[in-house]
Amino acid sequence: MKKQKISCKVIEDLYPAYADGLCSAETKQLVESHLADCATCRKLYEEFPPRQADTEPPDIQRALKKYRRKARIRRIFVWTSIVLAVLILIAASAICWADGYIPLFGKLRAQSRLTAYSGHKVRCTFDIYNGEYRGGGLIYKLREDLIIDSAVNDEAKAAINAAYIPLRTELCSEGMTAAETLDAYTAVDGADFGQQFSRIYWYVWMPQEMSDAEAIKQMALLTDRLTAAVAPQQITGIQLEYNTLTGCYRSLVPLGKQPLTNTAVQESAQRQERLSEEYLEWQAKGGKELPFTYAEP
Repeated sequence: MKKQKISCKVIEDLYPAYADGLCSAETKQLVESHLADCATCRKLYEEFPPRQADTEPPDIQRALKKYRRKARIRRIFVWTSIVLAVLILIAASAICWADGYIPLFGKLRAQSRLTAYSGHKVRCTFDIYNGEYRGGGLIYKLREDLIIDSAVNDEAKAAINAAYIPLRTELCSEGMTAAETLDAYTAVDGADFGQQFSRIYWYVWMPQEMSDAEAIKQMALLTDRLTAAVAPQQITGIQLEYNTLTGCYRSLVPLGKQPLTNTAVQESAQRQERLSEEYLEWQAKGGKELPFTYAEP
């Protein structure tokens, strides 16, 4: 085994503990080995003040020794607990990643559809991870004078967050049919919110086994129900969008108005802008306005 080198300064700092017999056996061996090889340190140690005899009574010495032993056991227990906690967290994170709870950019793929509804431009985007629909969203843009654009300040951000209404559910779950689930959404007093905020966001999960066409049909049906609830005369445009990378709050910011830093998010925004252009071209060619329709990207 290669002999461990220790500087003279470190050995000098260990003199008091070594002289009083308080260092461990390993440290004692290192000090003695260094003193045997270094004449300078050996001379300094010989000039070191002699160790004074213990003045504490034997019972105090025994108590101190017992206390030090308990303290050492306690330190070992604390550090062992910390290491175990870290390992548990790492294992839990690994399970989440393996099970797909956290989107992995490299494995994410998206399918987009365009939807026409009541003469308004509607964008419908479904992001898919491991074959499962993570969800679909609706954003209503109410009253042009309240639209929040790229000049977003803290007050405007607070208004956006306040306008976010989490109405989460899973279609056909908890004994409810799809129609009953959609009916439950009309309980929201959307007209009142339309007087306060520029955008209202509804969120709904799509079952994994639902096809693209069926998912878009359900979203169009949900749009129809909610349009009646939020006073149609106030609606200037409807946008259907969901993105597992950007999340719902990012969706509230107009695409192309605010810089997006993540490459995958930028690609998603560019794809959606391209679909918007395709929709306008489709409309210019005489596309019929149906309650819902979709076109392959």
